[in-house]
Amino acid sequence: GVFGKWMEANGYPEDFFIGKSVCEVLGGADAEAKFESELMRAVMNGNAECEWAFHPPARSEPGLLQVIITPVESGGSNFGLLGIGRDITALVRKQRELNAALEAKTVLLQEVLHRVNNNLQLIVSLIELQLGDPVAQDGEQQLKLIKSRVYAMAAVHDSLAAEDGHDRIRLSGLWDKLTCLFGGANEALQNVRIGGFSMDERIILPVEVAIPLSLILHEHVLRISRSAPTPAVRMDVFLSGALLEGERCELTVQDTAADWKSAPDDTSEILIEGLLSQINGVFSDSATGTGHVRSFAFPLAGAGHPRVPTFGA
Repeated sequence: GVFGKWMEANGYPEDFFIGKSVCEVLGGADAEAKFESELMRAVMNGNAECEWAFHPPARSEPGLLQVIITPVESGGSNFGLLGIGRDITALVRKQRELNAALEAKTVLLQEVLHRVNNNLQLIVSLIELQLGDPVAQDGEQQLKLIKSRVYAMAAVHDSLAAEDGHDRIRLSGLWDKLTCLFGGANEALQNVRIGGFSMDERIILPVEVAIPLSLILHEHVLRISRSAPTPAVRMDVFLSGALLEGERCELTVQDTAADWKSAPDDTSEILIEGLLSQINGVFSDSATGTGHVRSFAFPLAGAGHPRVPTFGA
């Protein structure tokens, strides 16, 4: 017999199980053979625990019963078997959700470790590149530039902390962080003044694109700073960003550098070209009556996977 609130909760009529065989109740061609096997196991071992799938009328998804079968003895011999079951459908579903959450956390941890490793390798590459910078020969100045570049990478993670997800950020939020970096507190870029900017809020970048892009913008602003006639002259910078067809993005940086010089051994230019290639991007330059314009175009997905750029020969 089967009775109790469980039947009502699952939509079974009171007489549903009366007169039915195990095969009819549990369904499946092998149900009866499996049931006989569990009964034999219970008799041989003193009890048996098994699970049975069922399809209740009141549910759209199948359920799962955990049944413990125990022989009933009288006078030293078995005269029957007692089966006590419980519905473990919700428990199993919760366990699956916990397993899925654990797997997601494991993947996230692996991704974080991968990013840390990539960032450390990138910092080493920046240091190696800085050691060969012909412009910054002074040791203190080189350290300031390295610190500024690391801050540019950190701006991505600061922006990421403000987002709901863990792998994508809005470009407008990143530019806000970089604007603070380019302010007067940065000793490497004290003569740069950030003007207004126009940014499409739909531009959302994966982290593996945002980090190279943050450094690209940093190096470009650094080049603008170095183009000033004297350190006391303020250089204005304006940024705009737009979505292009084919899931591509274009950033346009306009400045007031009247004398734009490009040397083949310019460290910032080498870094820009190297990082831009990592996100499958290109750039173009043009002059205006009041300064210079550089446009960066790249796919939102970048190269499709994170890569650490290498510089040199």
